[in-house]
Amino acid sequence: MIDLLWSVLCYSGALAMIVGVLSVIRPVRILRVRTRWRGAAALIGGALAVLAACLPVPSLTTAASTGSALDDFAPAFHFREHHETLIDAPAADVFAAIQSTTASEIVLFQSFTWIR
Repeated sequence: MIDLLWSVLCYSGALAMIVGVLSVIRPVRILRVRTRWRGAAALIGGALAVLAACLPVPSLTTAASTGSALDDFAPAFHFREHHETLIDAPAADVFAAIQSTTASEIVLFQSFTWIR
C-alpha cells in the first residue's frame, strides 16, 4: 500500500509540473490557474512532490538478471507493480484468442509502437 502512495505522489507531482510549465507559458484557465505566478507555484510544488517521492528511497528492489539493456542501465528500481487478470476460460482458449488478435484490434498499438 505504501508503494502505491509513493507512486501516486510521484505521478501527481509530475502532472503538476506539466501543468505548471504550461501555465507559466500561458495560464491554463480551465484548470483554474489564472496567473503565471500560480503556474510557477504549481511547477515548484510538483517538483517538490517528485523529489519527495523519488529522493528518499526507502528500499530498492533489484531486478532479476534477464540480460536486457534496461536491467544493465537501472539494475535497481524504486517502485514495483503487479498486474493480474483472472479469466474464467480454459488456458487453450485464452492462448488461441491471444494468437488470433491482430495489431489493428489493439487500441493505441501504433502510438505505443511509435513511442518505443
